[in-house]
Amino acid sequence: MILEEKIVKALNDPETFSKCVATAFFRALKRAGCSDPQIIAVASDVIGCLIDSLNKFEKRRRKVSV
Repeated sequence: MILEEKIVKALNDPETFSKCVATAFFRALKRAGCSDPQIIAVASDVIGCLIDSLNKFEKRRRKVSV
């Protein structure tokens, strides 16, 4: 099962969604040959993307409220 299919399947169980997606993502990276430092870098970049998205959302929210 490809990663996207696992994510869609995991959506049906909100209580375990995060753990299922994280495990599938980690395993996919390991199968692809990523080292632990590379996986840590990817995780950091994912968090960075989330922070950027939240900052953009907040900026748009402030424009609407003014």
